[in-house]
Amino acid sequence: MIKSALGVIGLLALAYLYFFIPLGDMTLHQHVMRIAATEEAQELSREANEAAERLREQVEGLRGDAGADAAQDAAPNPE
Repeated sequence: MIKSALGVIGLLALAYLYFFIPLGDMTLHQHVMRIAATEEAQELSREANEAAERLREQVEGLRGDAGADAAQDAAPNPE
């Protein structure tokens, strides 16, 4: 119970630091938002989404092949 409470207190302290304590002219959150708004970060996001979509399609293809094999194995043998 004490470990959980300390974990929550630590998380709240980090959130406070992230949103309210300035690092230079801006808070850490403001720095992150400005970095995320750059063209390079936007391009990285697009490329990561495209790669994730290709991976999802590949996994679905593999699952489809495995499902077809399993269905074929489960079908009764007419011989």
